[in-house]
Amino acid sequence: MQLISQSPSDSGEHGPAIPRNPRNFSLHWIGLLYSVCIAGLFLDTLAGPAFQRQLLRMKPASVAHLLAGIAGVLDSEILRTLSFSISFGALCVAYVWGCYRLQSSTAPRKIIWAWAVVFVFLLIPLPPHYADDLVSYAQQGKVLAVYHMNPYVHALEDTGDPWAVYPRGWRNVVPYGPVMAVLSAMAVETGRNNIILALLTLKLIMSASFLLTAWTVSKILDLLTPSKTPWALFFFLWNPLMLLELIGEGHNDAVMMALMMVGLYLMVRSKHVAGFMALFFSALTKFATIILLPLYASLLLRRREYRSLIWITLLCLATSLGFYFLFFRDPRSFDGVVVVSRLSWGSITWLGEVVLRQYMGASSQAAHDLIQRPLLVLFAVFLLWRMTKIDSEPTLLQESGLVFIFFMLIVANQMNPWYTALIIPLVAVSSTPLKCSIVFFLTAWPLARYFRPFFHQPPLWANLGRTLLFYGILVAIFWWYLRLQNPGEISRQERNI
Repeated sequence: MQLISQSPSDSGEHGPAIPRNPRNFSLHWIGLLYSVCIAGLFLDTLAGPAFQRQLLRMKPASVAHLLAGIAGVLDSEILRTLSFSISFGALCVAYVWGCYRLQSSTAPRKIIWAWAVVFVFLLIPLPPHYADDLVSYAQQGKVLAVYHMNPYVHALEDTGDPWAVYPRGWRNVVPYGPVMAVLSAMAVETGRNNIILALLTLKLIMSASFLLTAWTVSKILDLLTPSKTPWALFFFLWNPLMLLELIGEGHNDAVMMALMMVGLYLMVRSKHVAGFMALFFSALTKFATIILLPLYASLLLRRREYRSLIWITLLCLATSLGFYFLFFRDPRSFDGVVVVSRLSWGSITWLGEVVLRQYMGASSQAAHDLIQRPLLVLFAVFLLWRMTKIDSEPTLLQESGLVFIFFMLIVANQMNPWYTALIIPLVAVSSTPLKCSIVFFLTAWPLARYFRPFFHQPPLWANLGRTLLFYGILVAIFWWYLRLQNPGEISRQERNI
């Protein structure tokens, strides 16, 4: 079954086919299935050891105690593995089916939005289980909000604070941009120094960012190709990876993503200074989106928007100086960023490090540098090549998606599911068959990433198995895509890309 039509007459050059006489497609059954699957994810989380250990602190008559007791029925690795695999696997199947059906039919936007809001409210109370990043944001925010110390230099464990009982593998100084540091401090301040309220506030920020991103996706397509908007809204809002990682786990990629898409929306509206600054603040939330700035600058240079570029330069310098005096005057302020940038797993860099350490006796630092530097050079060449293809707002959107796919899948040190989620809104506004196929695969990747039998294997073999599986499937997708094309079709798409 070919999920995305490639007919030029129906789709222009990219994305799903635009139905000539669309029929309404009811999403209610899929929405109900999503709700049941989210309940299954709750059971899996509540049955985990982290939550079960809290039973002793709960009042026996409390609702939480009752829920944990019910979830305790799944106190078995096999049952918990089945619970997560069935729940998340069913979400992925329903999602792909919905995307397929919406190629030849349509659905009211209000229904797409209404169910998405329901999913958000169902997932906000989900305790962070598959990653501890949300707790880390609260800890870093407390250093700034309560102790008025620089969170890039001082960690919460330096203060002896009771929140520091949730340790990480390194000193928990801020490894993100200053925008995230400020938001974390605001969440702690809003939560009145209560960790539960702080975590809830952070989840509300991530949820609002998720919904804002969806709004910008719809507005961009309303300006460019309005007939694709319902499909793109479903493609983004109902994506199980986005729902699990951005709402359920509360990763700060949601804020970075929202600012990025606001910037691209303003760019499409020809508000170049505001659009570039939104992208700049996105990069100051989490540094990955910095790679979009040269793409945007190349479009402005090609159009000779010199006045806009002067204003952009002045505003970026003023913003950078402001954050420098707030956080970065101490050379130690970059320690957290450096430590996280050296971490690697599940990526090409990690595979290369393993080979160099195991068979050539290289140190971890030397192995990392030896692999990462050629990849960065390769990415720089790819980025410069794609910059030459940008001559309009639609081509900027298309090239942004391609550059991010190349960066996240080839260059990035860590192949965490929530990192790859950043690709999804860019594909929603500039979809092609190959991009959509990659997104469907990335959406299902948590089935392998969180597969519990892997956790009982030695770390090396577990990561090696996941990494080889990840890149093996990607190669298969590219091979499948090329097999479907005839030579003339490939040449035509290459010219358009």
